[in-house]
Amino acid sequence: MLHTTHGHRPNPEVIAKPTRRTLTAEFKLYILRQADACTEPGQIGALPRREGLYSSQLAQWRAQHRQAEKQALTDHKRGRPAPDPLSAEVERLRKEKARLTKRLQQAEIMLEVQKKISSMLELPQSSGNDCWKRWNLSAIPYPLLFCVGLWG
Repeated sequence: MLHTTHGHRPNPEVIAKPTRRTLTAEFKLYILRQADACTEPGQIGALPRREGLYSSQLAQWRAQHRQAEKQALTDHKRGRPAPDPLSAEVERLRKEKARLTKRLQQAEIMLEVQKKISSMLELPQSSGNDCWKRWNLSAIPYPLLFCVGLWG
């Protein structure tokens, strides 16, 4: 007859979902030390069987232990990481590109306006810079001439 602390029999029902056992870091280190101490053939295979473990667990724990040792020995710098020098240059170039694109769009708009005014005034379109001096532009308001780049 089974005895418990209160004199009751244990419940013979099987739990619907068994709980997984959790192994502590101390236990894993204990097993790793025992595995390292094994010198004769078959001892390492007997160790997991004796403790109710799988050999894959032992291999995984060894890999984790090596990784933790490497991580502990690496130099960890504190604070913010240093900014990438290329990222600052890339950002500067992006801003410059946006500024130049805006200026190009403004210049294209000015050229369109100049073409329209030239066609309205029936001015010939030529590549010479001084062609506008031949025409009487006194009828055009000064702010408009300044705006389209014919004056100023």
